[in-house]
Amino acid sequence: MKENGKVIQKRMAMSRSHMAKERERKSKENYACILAEERMAEQEEIRKRHEQQKEVEEYRKEMKEKEELTKEIMILRNIYNQKNNDFKKYAMEHCNCMEHCKDKNSFAIILSSYDTKLEELHLQLKFIDEKIKIGEITPADLNIMVKLVQQIDEMLSIFKSEIDKINVRCEVNSTGAENTVHSHTTPLSDSQQAFSNSQTVHEPVISEQTSTDNEVQKYEDEEKRGNVQTENMISTNISQETSLIVNVERNVSTTESDKDHLYKYVDKELLEIYVNNKKFLENYVKIFDEFLQSPSMKKFRFECQKAINIPVNAISGISKQHLTDKYERLHILLMGKSWPNVNEHPHGANFCKNILAKKLVNQGETLVSSKPKMAFPIAAIIVALWSDHSDFGDLLLSHFYNVCPFTVPIFMPRMVGQSDDDYYKLMGYKYAEDGTIEKHDKFLKRMSGLMRLYASITITTQRKGIDKTNPHGLQNAWR
Repeated sequence: MKENGKVIQKRMAMSRSHMAKERERKSKENYACILAEERMAEQEEIRKRHEQQKEVEEYRKEMKEKEELTKEIMILRNIYNQKNNDFKKYAMEHCNCMEHCKDKNSFAIILSSYDTKLEELHLQLKFIDEKIKIGEITPADLNIMVKLVQQIDEMLSIFKSEIDKINVRCEVNSTGAENTVHSHTTPLSDSQQAFSNSQTVHEPVISEQTSTDNEVQKYEDEEKRGNVQTENMISTNISQETSLIVNVERNVSTTESDKDHLYKYVDKELLEIYVNNKKFLENYVKIFDEFLQSPSMKKFRFECQKAINIPVNAISGISKQHLTDKYERLHILLMGKSWPNVNEHPHGANFCKNILAKKLVNQGETLVSSKPKMAFPIAAIIVALWSDHSDFGDLLLSHFYNVCPFTVPIFMPRMVGQSDDDYYKLMGYKYAEDGTIEKHDKFLKRMSGLMRLYASITITTQRKGIDKTNPHGLQNAWR
């Protein structure tokens, strides 16, 4: 019994020892697990802090970039405001001077045309200000601001030039009046006066009287050149355009004998294309004539023109995204899916398509003639819109043919009995309000810009992802 008790005690001791070792082992394992979990938690915490620090650094970097952009934009904005104030100050200084000038109407017309352009620039500036307020400024906005400063600087320079020319014309008018008074004090006989006038045109200066006439003639020539440039700054309205089309068509096809004379020098098919496009434009404009005359639609027409002018004036080859944005803004406008909604009026879409076509053709006369590289960005927008709106393309061609017959191509010979004014207008020359014809070098510059734009349209390919071909491809470049 004693031996059995010892054995039992020994086993119990061994069992307690084994249990103690087991508890110690489990305790070590638990401790190791706890340490491992703590290490993992610590590493996770380090990783999170690193990510947070990285996010903070990126945020600081982004904010610093935006701050730098904002500073640069604000500097440019101050320059813009200074230019705008200079513009207003210059206009106010000369406003009172023009009250006693016979040419004050020209000053008022020029000033009103610049008011519209300045309003467009102010709208773009307001859009940038809104983006600054909400902190969404981008490098593209800086580029836009640079262009705004350049545009208002160019406008100010041109405006000063125009006003200076008007001042010269006023001085010439006063000088002419003094010469008239002087001539009344020493009247000439009818034959002597006629001889003096002929000498002024055809022969060198041989007397004090002819010298004075030549001086007046020189200033009158400057007046005419100034009026031509003024006329280029003023966009003609639709009714004037329709009247011009009717007059041109009369000149082209008044009698059968005129047609026979034309067909000797002009291809019959091309002449028909030219005349048919004139008729198409005239009939198209008549569709929304009531809409144009409606006083209740005045605000709506203004909003439509503004929605067209802003993206068209902003077209440039900066990037693919920039061109896509301008195309989409114009496309959804014509579709009636943006504000203003052109579908609010039955003829709203027709009005907008005509305004857009005329505006884009005008870019060839003004922008491309000075900056030929701008032809391709504008052509890319035209081809994309033409593919979606075929009637827009027809309008575009009609406006091209109207201002530049060489795009048909057609060169109209002068018909018997045709006046100088009618013939030169048929050729594409512009006239100032006083009836002065455009200088030949300016005419050629305008025509070169239009031809560059037209040629760019014919060789521009569709954007990626569009299966349609160019609606007016290279086969139309020359006939």
